[in-house]
Amino acid sequence: MNKIKLLYDVVMTMKDKEVFKGTLAAEGFKDGEKKFSFNNEFEKGNLNGTRAKISAEVDCNGKKMKHESTSEFSSGDCHKNMYPGFMNHFHSFHTQMHCNSDEKCCGIKEKLTAFAFALHIFNSIKVDEGADKGFNLSLKLNDIPEDLKKIICEKMKQKENCCCDKHFECLKEFHCTTEHNADITVLINKNYEVEKVTFTADGKQTDEKNTVHEMNAKAELNLIW
Repeated sequence: MNKIKLLYDVVMTMKDKEVFKGTLAAEGFKDGEKKFSFNNEFEKGNLNGTRAKISAEVDCNGKKMKHESTSEFSSGDCHKNMYPGFMNHFHSFHTQMHCNSDEKCCGIKEKLTAFAFALHIFNSIKVDEGADKGFNLSLKLNDIPEDLKKIICEKMKQKENCCCDKHFECLKEFHCTTEHNADITVLINKNYEVEKVTFTADGKQTDEKNTVHEMNAKAELNLIW
């Protein structure tokens, strides 16, 4: 299967979808102890807006917090109201991936760097035939060229210094890990619909006392068609 053709078919299929329904779950561990968990049951449609049932638990600096909520947004309000801190967090990371603070953003070199980054990622994606005429896409951080891997790790370290949103205070220590390893897998059915996306990551963290900690995180997105 031609990789470009497959990804094109998947993107066009997903673009034409009017309703997205599924679950998103994520967990983070330090030395085997759970530091945060997040679960979201959602349904988003052009006519019905967005419905989300969210539960989260955080262990931050010895303080444990729990949150549960059910929210509904009209299609016009969901983008501006739903998880502003969450979206800003990842928008900031995306910006840093392509621009350094001491560089002029959006120049030709920066655009070419972003394009080269995308090509490296695309070239590192592996495609295997799955069950029932579907496909499995996989990407491993260890398969990415060392120079690109170094850039990703450096950006993660930079993110530690700017992760000042109070909602993500507990995630700071997950940004400053070393010896990173991460895997992403995408399950696609025979209709070119994304059914599942899984992400796992691990690394090591050294605290101010030079004690080394094992850091692990995992997330899973399931879409129901």
